[in-house]
Amino acid sequence: MSKINWRNFFELVGLVAIVLSLIFVGLQMRQDQILARSELGAGTVEVMIEVRSTVSDPDFAKTWAKSLNEPENLSDDEMVQINSYLANTKAIFIRECYLVSRGVFAECDNVLNSQIPKIFGSEYAKSWWRLNWRSDGILPDWVNTVVEDLEPDTIRGDLKSIRDEI
Repeated sequence: MSKINWRNFFELVGLVAIVLSLIFVGLQMRQDQILARSELGAGTVEVMIEVRSTVSDPDFAKTWAKSLNEPENLSDDEMVQINSYLANTKAIFIRECYLVSRGVFAECDNVLNSQIPKIFGSEYAKSWWRLNWRSDGILPDWVNTVVEDLEPDTIRGDLKSIRDEI
């Protein structure tokens, strides 16, 4: 082969190597994106578990039960505990919907639909929600509608169903 043919051959090999390296980088970026999304999803589950485990703390469980059965008798300290719990839960909802708006997750509906009745299904929680709801563009407006449409004793009804089942 002449010098010109070798030169063309090596240029072609170089171009193929560049294209293959770009494909490899693209695949790596896609894997990193999938990993980041799964880590964010796992983070959501961990945060929800932490928030839900708060209710299983014996002291808080008594306060939570009191908010369900006799909210008018809550002390200021107990109200602060319940309000903090509800605010943390709302912050999780906002985080989920924010991640959806940024294209990280496909939807926040599943998390919200499964958790809203469990957390905001009491008259106290609904009252807290009414005082703290504002349409900020992150939480969809249907969330407010779902909370407002909940029966005031959704949580107590769930507990009664479990008690009857036993």
